[in-house]
Amino acid sequence: MILSTAFINEKGDLKNMSAFLGPIHYWMYEKIKNVMSRKAAIFSAFYEKYGSEVESVYGKTRQEVESEDDGRPLDELIEDSPIHGWLADKIREVETGEARMVKIFLDKYADRNLIEEAAYWYGRGKGIEAREKHNPEKNIESLYDTINNYFLDGMPCDHVTETELKNGSLINRHTDCLHLPYWNDAEISPELMCTLNRKWLDGFCESLDVGLKHTGKESIVTGSKECVDIYYGQD
Repeated sequence: MILSTAFINEKGDLKNMSAFLGPIHYWMYEKIKNVMSRKAAIFSAFYEKYGSEVESVYGKTRQEVESEDDGRPLDELIEDSPIHGWLADKIREVETGEARMVKIFLDKYADRNLIEEAAYWYGRGKGIEAREKHNPEKNIESLYDTINNYFLDGMPCDHVTETELKNGSLINRHTDCLHLPYWNDAEISPELMCTLNRKWLDGFCESLDVGLKHTGKESIVTGSKECVDIYYGQD
């Protein structure tokens, strides 16, 4: 009998999945869970403003949304699936799921401000958590590394991100938008979802370090050839 955390390797030996999960896999799953939590934060914001009717509007209860991360270890969740494929499928699932929920609420309530505010304040909370957990040095490289521990932006092997240090600022360029297929699948405005991501980053940076600021410049979803985000400190 094969346990839920085991699989058969190429030699036919029973192996425990946890032995094949490296730090990068756990790191990626923490970023995935952050999108789950942000979705729950947006749901809660609508629940607080519009009441329990949002449960029937969305088709799930508040408890169901808040418990999408059931707390099980990653090796139990993956079972005998290929690790890389499981993580890629999970990214697609959580990003498309968040976008579909946002579309449902936007269609019903036309309250874009609430969506953006919820993303921003969730980012503020995660920034505080990150500051206390990681205690990054007060330089732009260390702060950016901490941001990257939380912000889900595809897999490391996607190779669509370039960073450049210039005059004390870190310029982040994306040659492709990895989120766009999920937002298109959800039939929601990619511009809105891009703004949601950037609002999250604004809040996160402001709480992570008082001198750290984020500015979203260009975006592929609005017609630019690349996405450009700048992280800089204040003198």
